[in-house]
Amino acid sequence: MATWTGLDHAPLVLDSAEEWRRTCLLSDGSVFTDKQLWTAANIEELKELFLGNPRAGEGSFYEKLSDQISSATAEVVQLTAEVLWLLLLFVHESDHKPMSKRMRILEIWKLSKVPDPETPHLADDPLRGLVVLGAYTQHRWREFGFLLRLMHDWKTLSADEKTSLLSSKPRELGRWVSTIEEADARPFRHMFLYFCYPTHYEKICSRSAKTKIYSTFSSRLADADDPYKQDRSPTSLYQSLYEIRMVLQSEYETEELDFYYPPLAPLWQEDSKKDRRKKEDDGTDVTVVEDSLDAREDAVESLFLDLEEVQHILSVWRRKKNLILQGPLGVGKTFAADRLARALMGVDAPNCIEFIQFH
Repeated sequence: MATWTGLDHAPLVLDSAEEWRRTCLLSDGSVFTDKQLWTAANIEELKELFLGNPRAGEGSFYEKLSDQISSATAEVVQLTAEVLWLLLLFVHESDHKPMSKRMRILEIWKLSKVPDPETPHLADDPLRGLVVLGAYTQHRWREFGFLLRLMHDWKTLSADEKTSLLSSKPRELGRWVSTIEEADARPFRHMFLYFCYPTHYEKICSRSAKTKIYSTFSSRLADADDPYKQDRSPTSLYQSLYEIRMVLQSEYETEELDFYYPPLAPLWQEDSKKDRRKKEDDGTDVTVVEDSLDAREDAVESLFLDLEEVQHILSVWRRKKNLILQGPLGVGKTFAADRLARALMGVDAPNCIEFIQFH
């Protein structure tokens, strides 16, 4: 099933996620203590402090977050630490080491002036994570805000609705998550669904990767088993990927399959390159990037921006010919400029992009 990852520590990550699902989603508890932290009132207070009181200018995400919750109650500060834990739980250790995760989480917790919690969920193995996400860590504030909006709406549901969505309705949960503001552009949407239904959803946070996997393997599905063929919604895509996984597990006679490991990875990753290359006048191979919804979604997912934001940026750039990206060191301006330039050109040709530094 999708719970097989090839990582020895993965079961401990999923155990922590299951504890959060049971304790904090189905009720209002805490993963670190026996307190009631994930209550509607606490989430509403944290949401207002974070989204209603943004911090611009210099300073790290953690410095700004500490400032934003400086007037919060001890329980809300502790909730903030657990929200941060959840955001980092999915991230692989090659992006964020367990020691670094634990240090950041406890830095926030200490602001509540309560001793550090004694919990297995802060041990190294559960914090080793599952997936390499790259620029995700540079956009923690976007994911943090989305998580709070998601939890705010979740807490308005009745107990029966919550139980139903988390017990036997993975497709309905996917549809519900899609109604949350910014869901189309937020990797945490994928994480949330995977943590709630790890046997049904893939641990993949890129919709473009999912569509490429679908394109490679969808021929194995009968029309009746392929909802994405008729309905191009994210929820239908997830369902078709589930059906594809079931077929592949039967074909290979094993549940130990992952789309990012052989034998599956070479199949779809090579297919995604075929028929997308052409020759420049000088004979150099370049990858064609179609000016289509899929191409713009690639930019959305690599930059963690909304689709409308990417469309607006490219539209302004085509008209005005100049674009200024402003921000402090280390927030990803160069990375963003590179990805936007490739989207604007319509070809993945690094030799056509030049960086010049002025002094």
